Amino acid sequence: MAADWTRLPRQESQGERITRRTAERVEKLTPAGDYGVLVPFLGEELMVGTDLYDGMGWSHYRFGLADGQGRIVVDPVYDGIRVASFENSVGADDLPVYILSQGDPAQGQCGTVLYGLAALDGSWCTDVTYVMAAAIEKDEFVLIDRDGMAWLCDLEGHLKNCGFSRPLLAPYGGFWDDMMPRVSAPLAEMGFGEDRCLLNFHTGQILSPPADLDSCVNWRYCGGGLMPARSQKGPYGYLDSSGNWALPPAYIDAYGFIGNYAQVDLGGRSCIIDRQGRAALTPSGALRQTWCSGRVYYLDIDYIDHTIHAIYNAALEPVDLPAVGCVPEETSANLSWYDQAGQGWHWDGEIIQAIPDGLLPHSARHGALQILCSEDDRCGLYDYDREAWVLPMSDHRIEAVADVVTGEACWMQMLDDEHFTVYNSDGQAIAISKPPLIGYNSLRVNGLLPVRDDRWSGIVDETGQWLLRIALPADE
Repeated sequence: MAADWTRLPRQESQGERITRRTAERVEKLTPAGDYGVLVPFLGEELMVGTDLYDGMGWSHYRFGLADGQGRIVVDPVYDGIRVASFENSVGADDLPVYILSQGDPAQGQCGTVLYGLAALDGSWCTDVTYVMAAAIEKDEFVLIDRDGMAWLCDLEGHLKNCGFSRPLLAPYGGFWDDMMPRVSAPLAEMGFGEDRCLLNFHTGQILSPPADLDSCVNWRYCGGGLMPARSQKGPYGYLDSSGNWALPPAYIDAYGFIGNYAQVDLGGRSCIIDRQGRAALTPSGALRQTWCSGRVYYLDIDYIDHTIHAIYNAALEPVDLPAVGCVPEETSANLSWYDQAGQGWHWDGEIIQAIPDGLLPHSARHGALQILCSEDDRCGLYDYDREAWVLPMSDHRIEAVADVVTGEACWMQMLDDEHFTVYNSDGQAIAISKPPLIGYNSLRVNGLLPVRDDRWSGIVDETGQWLLRIALPADE
């Protein structure tokens, strides 16, 4: 499908539009309190290598930062800029921090990459000198520098030495460098066999693991201190910050605590437990956890007669819904079901509305708009308020990109293998863009969109007007 440029707003200027906060080129972010929220932009695309298999060149991108008026704050010196997130088994929570990365393009894809952190508003930043940066809580990061020293960083940019270093941990198997990418929780295991230990990044303690510990399940950690872990005999339990069993292994499966509660499997039967291991909710049917508008809900379901017995919120309070029918197979951030007449219904945490034509929600609803999909993977963008399609059902994939500041969404519909049409929160087409800033590294920041087409890269606002526009080299 060819890109339909006629659907986009007419630009008042066809040339570059570049303004700067300073006259000189800036290659390092200087913290300041008057930037406002900073927005990444693509500034350079360099052909720096050739694939050994197909002979095709591969690109290296450089990114910069601009303020809300499109004025350049830092020139394109970063190899990557992404919003930090605390990832776990129930999803990812975006944090008000950018992870900045820099490497040497001449070293190719195997070159050393260094990382740093910066507040979204540029009020603080670290140096881009760390070999790893990872969120271990919703408000805390671990950084490891080139000397193998570990540091904690909070959301105010305060750094604290953890006390861990490569020489200190060498007796424990020498796996410090290997385990760096796996740090995703305050408690992490390192080494094997007799050399194994647990590291508490909060206290800087090196702990001896329980004799019957098989492995920590870091990726299920959702915050709050208790770590799901598996014993050598199979059952799961929870470790405390001292590396001891707070809740001994007694569960066939166990998930991270969300607030005061966690879901566990007792062997063919799931329930919710509190932090003392006491049963807080025992469903009459099967238990399913789902999310609506960023909040967790628990569903008591009978899959045999296709009914929902009850729905509970995060505090385990019953939610009053006409929950008649069966919840469809996994949908993202929605609570949806069919009634006995085959009509689909969707609940976004506040409003119940009918889903047209027996379709299934594909993503969270943003405002009145939501992506709906058919069983044959066709999808469209539907407006519940107008009861009309913004984008009719088609084979072209649609993605929702939530604003990291406001939570509002823009929408991207794939046109071909290289182009997306970008729609604002009202469903109006405002730009056509290519990866990498639209695609796997999608961003919407305080109503502004980093975009890139075949000729230009920069930042557009909600109306499609360029605040920053930089000419890209023509394809040879």
